[in-house]
Amino acid sequence: MKKSIVLTLLICITFLVPLAAEDLTVDYIDGYLDLLDNGDWIELYPGDIVSSSDTIRLDEDSFADLSGRNKNLSLTQEGVYKVSNLLAGQAETSNMGLGSVVSGKLAIMLNNQQVETQSTVGGVRAAEAEGAPQLDWMESETIELIEEGKSYLEDGDYDEALSIFEEAWDLSMDDQEEGQALYYLGFTNAVAGKTGQALKYLMMVEPDPYMENYHNHFLLTGNLLLNTFAYDTADEWLSDYDAESAAYEAPETEQMIYLIWGMSLKMSGDNVGAEKMFNEVLSIDMESETAGKAWAALNSL
Repeated sequence: MKKSIVLTLLICITFLVPLAAEDLTVDYIDGYLDLLDNGDWIELYPGDIVSSSDTIRLDEDSFADLSGRNKNLSLTQEGVYKVSNLLAGQAETSNMGLGSVVSGKLAIMLNNQQVETQSTVGGVRAAEAEGAPQLDWMESETIELIEEGKSYLEDGDYDEALSIFEEAWDLSMDDQEEGQALYYLGFTNAVAGKTGQALKYLMMVEPDPYMENYHNHFLLTGNLLLNTFAYDTADEWLSDYDAESAAYEAPETEQMIYLIWGMSLKMSGDNVGAEKMFNEVLSIDMESETAGKAWAALNSL
């Protein structure tokens, strides 16, 4: 079962390489997606067709999925988009192989999800710092529910996992419990291919630097934002990332976060900022696979 989950995640998160230009089908809309037709905006519905030469508009608080042969586009940020520009942007990130690096890490995340307890927080470099969690996590009903939800997640039963994580969220007694529940709600939706819902939950809470999934929370959210062309939002979100404040060190994930951040800046036209982020990747480890992607990105500026 776990293999099928990893495959689903790879398909949903990895950037698919576009081939020749072709029509796209609107698969799903939550809110409003419009097509510019002779100066007028025409509302689109699932099953409608758009071409690479079309211009589309996503409304506020909406998201949409479109698909064609060997390509999937997801939009989560309001705005006006040329479909050809979306395909070109996706092709650029795909050709770098960025998706394979990040999705591989996310697959590992799926198989190694851990809910932090007071004992796991103890012993890390910042465990004694002011503000570290002082709860008796082992007696927390929320954490017990999250552990139960994880078992369904690992078995590929996303609906049941989401139901349990929602219950855990409802029963959260403090910010740390709420943050954990929202993270797993977002993670499960991402694995299930529900990008808009995933971002909704992931961005409702500020990642807690004392939780082990602090780095993963930024990685997953940043990747989804980049994948849905929300470059400015990705930059804004990742600007809160502070690896030095985290209780847990995760250099490999840190590299990937800076790589995603750099690509978001590059795609938005900020080459100076992008260069800075790519150099951050190299400063951590110049020999890693992620560093190789950073070198390629630097050479493309």
